[in-house]
Amino acid sequence: MAVEAFAPFPRIVEHVKELCTQGRTGTLFLVSEDNRMALMRFEAGAIVTIVHRNRRGLEALAAVCEIKSAKLRFDVASVAPIDTHDLATKDILDHLEKVARQMPSPAASPDIPRPASFSPEVKLAVQKIMMKYVGPMAEIVCDEHFSVATDARMLARLLAGEIPNPEQSARFLAEIGAVLG
Repeated sequence: MAVEAFAPFPRIVEHVKELCTQGRTGTLFLVSEDNRMALMRFEAGAIVTIVHRNRRGLEALAAVCEIKSAKLRFDVASVAPIDTHDLATKDILDHLEKVARQMPSPAASPDIPRPASFSPEVKLAVQKIMMKYVGPMAEIVCDEHFSVATDARMLARLLAGEIPNPEQSARFLAEIGAVLG
């Protein structure tokens, strides 16, 4: 289950409820408009892990509830570490639904820019450069940013932000500029 456009928070809650109802096992990845990633791990329809940046459990749930909209991807093959928490799935769903009801309707939200479309050749070139700086995670990191960047400049900035060393980040920006133009 993947959502190509950003889904408003109430739609995110619907997805989470559907996954629980269907008894799914896998990981739901959420990437917010400001490129923050969260994940929810499901085991047979129960939410067993919630992670948002460096937060887990209740703290992560609170952070997820601050997401106004996100792109979603559910991956049955992804094996996230199971970091169980003391929260019951029903309590999590109740909390998410409560927050969703308090949000303004999507019609009142401004239009969100659509992600740019990068050719397969450009994507491959970007991934090869990124691999020098982040290793084998480059494909995953790049895919996340390809799906949210609205232009080449934004893509370069987002990817450079994934490189912790400032000097390496600057070198990356110089290299990527030749590919993205």
